[in-house]
Amino acid sequence: MDIFKITETRWSILKELANQEESPKKLAQKLNLTLANTSHQLKFLEASGFVQRKKPKNGKEQRIVYALKDQTILGLKIGKNPSKIELRPSHFDQLLFNLIGEKSASFILTFLLTFQEAEKKIDKLALKDEHKEEIHLVVITQDVNLFREKNEYDITIGEKTKKIIFWSHTVEEIEQGLNTQDAYFQQLVKDSKCLYEK
Repeated sequence: MDIFKITETRWSILKELANQEESPKKLAQKLNLTLANTSHQLKFLEASGFVQRKKPKNGKEQRIVYALKDQTILGLKIGKNPSKIELRPSHFDQLLFNLIGEKSASFILTFLLTFQEAEKKIDKLALKDEHKEEIHLVVITQDVNLFREKNEYDITIGEKTKKIIFWSHTVEEIEQGLNTQDAYFQQLVKDSKCLYEK
């Protein structure tokens, strides 16, 4: 279903709006897109709750601008001014903040938004490493069988396809491995970057 897909174009629009409010026309010019395509993507993002339409602050022009929706994309905003954090971000906001600058960002978001039943079972998600065609994620969950039965997913965005591979464990397995100084778990924790924790 289209509503669950975060494409590279939509991700680019979100990053632009993290910098400042913009009109569809200016967004189209900045991203080298047609106005029609930009307007279509903005309508999708608005319907999905990521952005909102606003009147410009100066009030001089009768044009509509788009902005990130308050807390929904807080993670993108706080990257520039951490002193303005007033609320504890939700796990999705943590995810967006920690994905800033990651090449795999749009692929990870697409997976999580497409396979929401699996996402609900994740207690903690971390990025282990990524290669040209693979993204390795560490999943901490009590439902490890869900991720062990199918631990690979192919995610396609445009003409690019990447395989997401899961390394799944319970909290107890991680703690026991660290307590016994198991080399595998020590390396797993060392190599992983936390994306979010519920």
